[in-house]
Amino acid sequence: MGKCVKYSIIVPIYNVDRFLKDCLDSIQNAMTDECECILINDGSTDNSGHIAEVYCETQAFFHYYKKENGGLSDARNFGLQFAKGEYILFVDSDDVISPIIIHAIDIALKKSNTDVVYFNFLKFYSGNVIKLLANDINGLQIRYSGRKELSQMPNFAWARVARRNLYTENKFPTGIIYEDVFTSPYISQQSTVVAFIDLPLYGYRKRSGSITTDSAEKQFKMFEAVKLLKARQEKGEVEFVFYSTALINLSQSCLVSLARIEDANTRRIYRKFIKNEFNALTFKNIMVSYSKIKFKCLAMASKITLSLYVLEKILRPVVLFADKRNH
Repeated sequence: MGKCVKYSIIVPIYNVDRFLKDCLDSIQNAMTDECECILINDGSTDNSGHIAEVYCETQAFFHYYKKENGGLSDARNFGLQFAKGEYILFVDSDDVISPIIIHAIDIALKKSNTDVVYFNFLKFYSGNVIKLLANDINGLQIRYSGRKELSQMPNFAWARVARRNLYTENKFPTGIIYEDVFTSPYISQQSTVVAFIDLPLYGYRKRSGSITTDSAEKQFKMFEAVKLLKARQEKGEVEFVFYSTALINLSQSCLVSLARIEDANTRRIYRKFIKNEFNALTFKNIMVSYSKIKFKCLAMASKITLSLYVLEKILRPVVLFADKRNH
């Protein structure tokens, strides 16, 4: 008789051979008898596939699948079809997790009607972040809230453990960046009881490298995910407040990306673009949303040409200094 799987850990893999062993080691150190780990090789052209295959040959309850490259969303969706667990945890293959993450989630789920567990994370560029993540259960504090607070959190799929059935009609959109903007509002809407863990249980790697105007402009593709989310709202799959909250929560990312663009004329074009996007919301829509006050203020400012220009001028030196320091 096979073991009862409570948690399916899904790891999409694409050309991360420099980081993959650290990721898989951290998962192995966190796994319990109720876990399975599903590794999806999304058409890697480096040594990632070999590393994953060897790992699965030597570690019980790790499963390896290979597919043609389709992107992060496609790999996550592919992994979901093999998942047997009651709960889904996504781990990006260049990230790491705390050795106590499953133990902490288990404790949080003791309230039997909990739908989602949301946990804290640390961003890092290099070094051994594992020692900075929570390594023992001492100090674990869990609070319970609902869908309103969950919708205020960053949309990262890996920052939450959710019931598998919340992904049944909620697949990730392929070929889209900020794909979590599409899936997470639906999860928030469907969640009645949400557990929040403030301990850092996940290490989110930020890749080092120069940030260019091209990469900054690419971030505005986030609105493709917003457009898809709006279509869900119009079909009645997502309530308007969860759509508006998701859009408002992107206001800071928009302004940071705008500040990174080198050419003043290009920045002017994107200021107009941002204004048009946020003009889809009224001031009342913004005020009654679930977003935190900071994002509400930024979203309201983004509707006005002058305030958007002033914010850009204030943020640009700050953002460029931070980028230089981190790279």
